[in-house]
Order: sequence, then C-alpha cells, then structure tokens
Amino acid sequence: MARKKQKENIVIQPTELVPTTIGTINTKESGPIFVIILIALFLIGIFFLDKVNDFLNNRTPETPNAPVVEKPIEKDPEEPSTENESEIHLLTEESFLVEGFEVSNMSLIDQTLSLKITRKEGNKDLFLNQNYYLELYNAEKTFLGRLKIENISIINSRNFTFDVTSIQKNGTVGALSIVLKTENDYPYIEVNETNSNEYTLVCSKEEESISYIFSKENDKYSLNEIEKEITVSQNENDYDTQLEEYTTLVDSLEEIEGLRATLTPLSVGFRYSINVKLNTISESDYNKYLKENTYYKAKTEAKVIAFELETSGYTCE
Repeated sequence: MARKKQKENIVIQPTELVPTTIGTINTKESGPIFVIILIALFLIGIFFLDKVNDFLNNRTPETPNAPVVEKPIEKDPEEPSTENESEIHLLTEESFLVEGFEVSNMSLIDQTLSLKITRKEGNKDLFLNQNYYLELYNAEKTFLGRLKIENISIINSRNFTFDVTSIQKNGTVGALSIVLKTENDYPYIEVNETNSNEYTLVCSKEEESISYIFSKENDKYSLNEIEKEITVSQNENDYDTQLEEYTTLVDSLEEIEGLRATLTPLSVGFRYSINVKLNTISESDYNKYLKENTYYKAKTEAKVIAFELETSGYTCE
C-alpha cells in the first residue's frame, strides 16, 4: 500500500523586492551623429544612382532575337571619286589611257564636250558590262559634276559627245577623269510614297517622263513596275517617220504578257505610253523589247535608277 505524501507548508515573506545588477555597459550620447550619417549615406546613394543604373544596364544581355536595322549610309553624290590628282586630265592633253583604252580628241565647244575612246588592249565589252563615268573639273581641277558613259561595246573606237549645260552652271569644264562605279558607290535616296507600300520615282528629260514604282522592305526600295510616256510634236522634222515607227511598235507589243502600249493622238502630235509589269513579263520578252537604258529589271533599287539617270541628263524626284 502506497504511503501518502505529507503536505508541506509554504511561507511567503512580505519582503520588498530589490533589483540585482548583473553587469554594466558604458554608452555615449550618439543620437545626432547617427542621424547625420544616415543623411550623408542617403545623399551619396542619390548621387551614384545613375552610375549604378548604367552599370547594371551595360551588364544586361541583349535579346538574341531583337532585329537590328541599320540605316544605310548616305553618301554625297557630288563627292568626286578620283583621289589621285594625276588621274585628272586637262582637255588640252593629247591623250591618256584607261584600262587598255586610249582617250583622245578632247574638246569643249559651247555646251558640248567631245572625246574619242579607242581600244588598244582592253576588253571590248568593258564599258558595256560595267558603269564608267566622266568626272568633270574646271581647269584648276575643282570638281563640277559627273556624266555616265553609255553602256556599249567598243571594238575599235567610238566618238562621244556630252551635253554639259547643267554642269557648267558651276564653272567651265577644263579637265576630266574616267572612273568605275558600282552600286555600292551610289548614295541612298528616299522615294515618295504614293499609295500603301507603293513608292514612285519620276524621272524626266525633255519630252520623256518615266515613273518607277517600288515596294519597300528594310529601307530598300524594290522596283516592280515602269510607266513611260513620250510626247512627239508634229513640228519635228521626222514626225511622220516617228509616228509610223511607234504605231508599228504598239502593234508588236499587243500580245506580250506584262506589257501594255498605247498611242494617243494630240492636237500637237501624239503621245506614246507603255506600262511594264516587271514581275509578269518573261525574261526573253524583256530582253527582246526593252533594250533602252531607261528600263530596269525587277527588284532594282531606287538609288541605282536615280544615280544612273541623273548622270545621263534626267531629273529625278
């Protein structure tokens, strides 16, 4: 049998409680100094915030799929290509050589520049397959402007004449050089938008007007269509001959896919019009019927047309 535990009596003494010290900490009054330090740190943070932000941005990796579109570099079309002054020849010189061809008989009469190009050892198709230009200077060899040399074969020799009326507004032609230019040398141009994603460059010369119609993608204008109009006055000496030739031409183009030609009688003569759908016409028909240097193939860039026609006496806008 378990023994019962005897109950103990607990006595509470009514003694006043006294605090007991277990250690000491030495402190100083630092409240104001702490506030000043916080304000200083805050101001420093504001001052360096932009620098920290730039640092973090520079460390941010580029989005791999983000396209980078570079604006084509615009070149000054009036800047001469000839860097070596010895390649600039005065019109008084007897002759000089260019790529196996001799240039001679240079003369300027009023607004007409004449010269002769004779093949020596050069490729007969040099000027046919590549674009060569006359860069014209005054007698002190200050650049005035340039003109395109016709794309033709030279088997033996050819005589050339150039109208320099517009160029001589800047001074009298007294020297020239002959330079090769590629499409990379042509300056980028902007073309006026006429309809949604349809841009039109109009080039004109005397009684001829040509509209080149482009689409645009990634800052490049791509040729799709050509519309040409030529007005022939009945006052021209060969008016009857031209009327007969254009009538025959219109008849011959009637069944050609991608071409539409018309002849419109006028009170002062007639107007020949032709529309070319470059994405429709076959290559063989293009090569057979569109041999003039004012026709260009599909996807040709606007800068090519503008540069080549403006250096051939056309005004393009």
